[in-house]
Amino acid sequence: MTYPRLLGTFAIALGLAAAQQAPEDPVMKVRAQRAQAGGDQDLPPVPRVVLEPPPLPAPEVHIKDTRGYRASKKAKRGKRGKAAVVKKGAVKAAKTSRTKKAAVKK
Repeated sequence: MTYPRLLGTFAIALGLAAAQQAPEDPVMKVRAQRAQAGGDQDLPPVPRVVLEPPPLPAPEVHIKDTRGYRASKKAKRGKRGKAAVVKKGAVKAAKTSRTKKAAVKK
C-alpha cells in the first residue's frame, strides 16, 4: 500500500516541477531585448568574450629592499674581528714597519 502512495506522490511532484518555468538569466533576457529592438541601441553591446582586466600598477619598492642598499650596509658594518672600515675620502695613516723604528732608535 505504501508503494503506490509513494509512486503517486512522486508523479505529482514531477508534474509540478515540469510545469514551472526555469528562472531566466537576466543577461540573456537583455540580449534578447536588444536583438528585438534592432537599430536603436542606447547602450553599448554586451561583449561576448571575457575581457582581461587592466594590468596592475607596479609594486612600490622600499629602499631597504634594493640590492644597492644591502651592499652598502654590509660595507659600512665590516666583518667581525677586522678593523673598522674607513669612510670614503678619509686617508689612513701610513703604517711604519718595526725595522724602520728599530733603526731610528739606535
